[in-house]
This record gives sequence, C-alpha cells and structure tokens, in this order.
Amino acid sequence: MSSESSYNKLFELSVQTELKRLELTSAQILSLLGATLVPGSIILDYFINPGYLRTFLFIRLVVSGICFLIYILSKQPFFKDKAEILSLSALMTVGSGLLVMIHILGYQDPYYAGLNLVYLATMIAIRGFTWTFSICMLIYMGYLIPILMFHGASFDIEAFVNNSVFQIETIIIAAVINHFQRKRRISEIRNRLTIEKQALEIKAQEEIKRQFIANIAHDFKTPLSIISGHTEILRDSFTHNTVEIKYLSYIDNSIFQINRLIDMLISTALLDNKDEKPRLELYNYPLYIKEFCDHFSVQGEHHEICFKVIVPDEKVVVAIDNIWIERIVGNLIHNSFKFTPKGGSITVNLFKGTNDIITEVVDTGIGIPDEKIPLIFRLYPTFPTMNIQFFPLITAQQCCFKVFEN
Repeated sequence: MSSESSYNKLFELSVQTELKRLELTSAQILSLLGATLVPGSIILDYFINPGYLRTFLFIRLVVSGICFLIYILSKQPFFKDKAEILSLSALMTVGSGLLVMIHILGYQDPYYAGLNLVYLATMIAIRGFTWTFSICMLIYMGYLIPILMFHGASFDIEAFVNNSVFQIETIIIAAVINHFQRKRRISEIRNRLTIEKQALEIKAQEEIKRQFIANIAHDFKTPLSIISGHTEILRDSFTHNTVEIKYLSYIDNSIFQINRLIDMLISTALLDNKDEKPRLELYNYPLYIKEFCDHFSVQGEHHEICFKVIVPDEKVVVAIDNIWIERIVGNLIHNSFKFTPKGGSITVNLFKGTNDIITEVVDTGIGIPDEKIPLIFRLYPTFPTMNIQFFPLITAQQCCFKVFEN
C-alpha cells in the first residue's frame, strides 16, 4: 500500500506539473493577444470615433505595452508557477483599457461588445468555472458601477438591460465551457501519462525478457563449452582411430548447431530492440566466410549432401558485424540443409563487385513457390502452408531488415 500510495502521489504531481505548464502557455497566449490585437484595432477608432483617435491610441499602446511586459515576465523562472497571476493581469489590463474607452464614449456605445471578447478570452486560461466567472464579473462590475454612479441622470434602462444581458450570457457561457474544458484537459493529461507509464513498463518488461534469454543462453553455452573441451581431449587421444574421430566430429558439429540455435534465440529476442546497433569490425571477408562455412561440412557428409564454399582467393577487407553475418548466412545454410534431399548440393558463393561483395547460398532443394517469393521481402511474411521448419529463413530475413535499418 505504501508503494501504491507513493506512486499515486507522484502521478498526481506529474498531472499538476503538466497542467501548470499548459496554464503558463495559456497566460503567454493571452498576453500576446493583448499586445497585438488591442493596438491593431485602432482602425475601428479611425472610422467610428475619429475624434478620440489620439486618446484611444494612447490607451491601446499602454495596454499593449503592459501585455508585452507580462509576456516577458512569463519567460522568467520566477513566474514559472505564477500562471494564474499572469493570466489575471493580462485579462484585467485589456478589460480596464476597454472600460476606460467605454466610459469616455458612454455605456450606450457599441464598444461594450469588446468586453464580450475579453470574457471569451478567459477560456484560453483553462482555469475552471469559479475562476472564469469571478474574473468576468469583476470586469463587468467595472462596467456597471460607473454607470450607476455617474450616468444616473441620463440612464437608459432599455440600452442598459440589453447590454448587460448580452454580457452576462457571455460570462455564463465562457465559465461553463471553461469548466468542462479544464476537466477535459486534466483527463487528457491523465490518459497520456498513463499511456507513457504503461509504455515504460512494457519496455522494462521487454528488457527483463531479453536479459533472461541472454542469461539462459549463457547457461546453455557453459556446459556446451565443457563438452567441446572434452571432445578436443578425446580427439588427441584417438589420433590414429578414424572411427572415433569421425564420431567426435559429429559431436562437434552438434555442439556447433546447438550454439547456432542459441544464437538464433538471442537474435530473435533482439530483433525488436531499437537500441541494438551493428558493431562493425574489419575482416578478410572471403577467409572469414570460408572458415565459418567449414563447420557445415560434417553436416553435409551426414546428410549425404555435397556442400561447397567458393570464395575469391584474393584478400577482401570488409567492415561487418560478424554476429549478424553469422546469423544471416548460417540461417540460410541451415534452411538449405532442411529442404535439400540426399544427393543434392548446397553451394555458398562469394562474388566481388565494383564496390561490394555478394554472398549467395544456392541449393537444389524444393525451394519456395514462385507466388510466395515476393513475400520474402516483407518484414513479417505469412506462409499459411509453411511449417515451423521455415523459421530459420524468416529469422535470417528479419535479421537483414534489422541490419539495413540500422
């Protein structure tokens, strides 16, 4: 319970941190809108109230300057957790500027409609119903109180009611929308953080699985190494007994095959690991392939299959990851042995090109149906008629994708 409680606290802290980041961004947007749109609306003054053009231009520039200052402050570390104050300052600055212009012109002037834009702008702050309603009503009071105090003698009840109802309706709409918008944002943050947590857990589980497979493979390889060491000792003891040496060769070949199966298991576990990169080293490639493929000669004798390796005599130095090359070439050869009948042949050819070298595995086996050949070059081909014996070929193909992807 203690661990679960700690996790819940950390999760809630992450939600609040992300929410504060969004609120700070909202405060920056509000301040930028105030700094740009308010002075940009001077064109309305030019056409509607040209007599107050200079006065209103001064008011708009003051509002714009304050909003720009709020934006600059929002970039400072001290105000990182002060999004509520910054949003309130930007909204009140714009609202105050509009209220001054309204009371200069009179409450019957259509400039009151600008207050509705301020009410709607509160939704950018995603602060919830109470905060939005309170800020909007505070601005509305700045509209209402001066009317009651200074315009009582010329009070036009019809215009006042019309303007007030319009503003109050806008305030209620803004507050309600902001309430649900805040709940939706919090829900989105929770869902995203939950998905991220699950992704990290899956990644951790995959890493545990890879480590488990690597440890199991190591446990398998240790006794195999001991057996291999003892076969070397026995081979030295039977230097003149060709029958025993022949059977020891079969044992060595079986050990080699089991090691390859272990490597195949490891490679399959690593295929989905995006962090796995080729480890390139310089090799005399023809000699390396020849020595590697020689391990399959005993298997060829056992299956009565002619196994040949044809490589160029010259030295060709190539940068390769020997583990991946052994997985790819070895799996292809292994698949050839499975589907080549007795009396057939398997040939590994190396061809040197202008800027590359081609490795080719050719056999006289049953092959793959013509209509299935294009599917080989898909990452996860589906062959309904194939059984598990095709796994080495598919694993080699997937290893190729992994190498070229990296």
